[in-house]
Amino acid sequence: MDRRSKTYLILATIIALLAICVAVWALFFRAPETPADPEISPVADEHLTPTDDGDDEKMPQAEGGGAVNITYSNEVTISLADATAAVQITNPTRSNQSMLIQLMIQDVKVGQSGTIPPGNQLTVIPLDENITLEPGTYEGMFHLLFFDVETNEQANLNTNIPVHIVVQS
Repeated sequence: MDRRSKTYLILATIIALLAICVAVWALFFRAPETPADPEISPVADEHLTPTDDGDDEKMPQAEGGGAVNITYSNEVTISLADATAAVQITNPTRSNQSMLIQLMIQDVKVGQSGTIPPGNQLTVIPLDENITLEPGTYEGMFHLLFFDVETNEQANLNTNIPVHIVVQS
């Protein structure tokens, strides 16, 4: 083997080892993407409808705390044609926190609602513009963020709810 061939072989080996190191890092050491929590709640969602639940009595809460009661369906249908997700989420009047919903598939946010104040329900979440999905079924989650109704300050407690997602073209 001549000197030029040895140089190419060494260079190819170094590039292959570098590619393997990057792949190992990406698969095992990189932290999964977490939902980006907004610092303050955005404006009220435009797709809200009042619940008319007739219960104006608020839930009891500890000093500096909050109380939330959520009604939801764990079935979500995404329409790629409309770029929306059909959901059923209610923040009853008894709650004393607003909430925001992030729709997640495999740790990627595919859509986000605006704020859902107590006494309102949401049936549509718009999809993020840069999301590409194939028709089919997915397991995902609602990532719920809570906010003080008066100050819009984000609560220390967030929660995840598993959902079954059907994507239709």
